[in-house]
Amino acid sequence: MRFALIILAGLILGVVAALAWPGQELWLGLPGDAFVAALKALIMPIVFCSVAGAMAKLGSVPQLMRWLRRALLYFASTMVLAVGLGLFLVNTMQPGVSSQAKPAALAKAPPIEQLSTGEFLRAQVGKLLMDPVKAWASGNVLGVLVFALLFGLMLGRSEGLSPWVDLLSSAEAALARLIDMLIYFTPVGVFSLAYKQVASSGIEVILKLGPYVLCVALGLLIHGLIVLPLAVRLFGGPGPKRFLSAAFKPVMVAFSSASSAATLPVTLEAAEKDLGIDPAVSRTVAPLGATINMDGTALYEAVAALFIAQVYGIDLSMGQQVIVAFTACLAAIGAAGIPSAGLVTMALVLSAVGLPLEGVGLILAVDRFLDMLRTSVNVLGDLGGCTVVAAGDKD
Repeated sequence: MRFALIILAGLILGVVAALAWPGQELWLGLPGDAFVAALKALIMPIVFCSVAGAMAKLGSVPQLMRWLRRALLYFASTMVLAVGLGLFLVNTMQPGVSSQAKPAALAKAPPIEQLSTGEFLRAQVGKLLMDPVKAWASGNVLGVLVFALLFGLMLGRSEGLSPWVDLLSSAEAALARLIDMLIYFTPVGVFSLAYKQVASSGIEVILKLGPYVLCVALGLLIHGLIVLPLAVRLFGGPGPKRFLSAAFKPVMVAFSSASSAATLPVTLEAAEKDLGIDPAVSRTVAPLGATINMDGTALYEAVAALFIAQVYGIDLSMGQQVIVAFTACLAAIGAAGIPSAGLVTMALVLSAVGLPLEGVGLILAVDRFLDMLRTSVNVLGDLGGCTVVAAGDKD
């Protein structure tokens, strides 16, 4: 817990330094960039070696399917709860009715690619079944995960298993040591990343869109600190206090880096060392969650869509809001593998109910700050998925 408090201190000092001494992003942001680059460099080796090794030892398709079924049930349940909470708050608080937000409606969004629902789904299938080398090179975690699962299962059914398993286990142990070394630099990385984010965006734009930011932030806090811990407990996982305590470190890294994938090594460490989860479970579920479990993103996109509708004076019926909720979930699941993901997926949500695409220009100024918050909730959900699957496996 002491190390987690040091990380929190690094985050607070980074914010304070950015407010007191802006303009030094090049030098003070450099350690943060290096920290995130190092984390990202470990993602694909960890996913492939650990998942393929675990599946080779497991060699059981029914066991894997039980894990995936429980994980997907948890992910889907919490995402629906997140979107429902977001719609309730945005309808109750009405942040788009604020007169201060209306002049900003004239802002123009940058050119964005419009995808139909069919094109969007086709892109996701292509991401799922991609050449593993190309998937590795392009940072497609889901593509590497699917290949590692299938390769490991087939390896487990082949003769001469031992040398391959020993090789994968040795590589996994070496990667674990690299993670341990990198974790020691977390406070410096978090300080640097927090400084860079706050210094580059400032707080003026956040204050200008205060009602909208408050609505999204409140929804994310309720979902992350109340809904997810209770859902984990309901599915048989640890109590809220233990769960949130274990999640503190990955949440801090997620907040400062705004990347679920980059936080994956820290999430795995918290799952295995702090919560005692079987690595075979955590290294299968956590990469899957980092790709498709986006509670925070789904909540954010639903709130943003209704905020834009309120600013433009468009009254959405209950049926249209259900379409927004469904499309927000769909867009959040597939966001990771699309260039300019936030803009493209938001355009998908807006187009589903005929809202003006230029409304995206309203929220761009505060998108980076809210991205940090929603990524923290996404990572919290990933860790929750690991605990839920582990609890079911124990039963």
